[in-house]
Amino acid sequence: MMGASDGGPDDLTGRDLALSEVTELLLAERVVTVTGPGGVGKSALAMELARRLLPERWQVVGRADLARLDDPQLLPERLARALRTDGSPGGGR
Repeated sequence: MMGASDGGPDDLTGRDLALSEVTELLLAERVVTVTGPGGVGKSALAMELARRLLPERWQVVGRADLARLDDPQLLPERLARALRTDGSPGGGR
């Protein structure tokens, strides 16, 4: 059985309010950033929202892992790559 530690279905238990709030933001804004300490479920939340909203709202959902970003000046490049605005094959669903 998969659980929270391996990306399973328990990841979002008790996260209905967060899902609702971020869904509202995503429907109103072009880009939404989810931040927080490691291990709190940011990726699981974002992936669930992408799964729910992608087919009807967007063609692409980008994910930029900023945990290993040593130089803040590289942030725009990393985000552009994740959102495929730099012409690279990066980004993703």
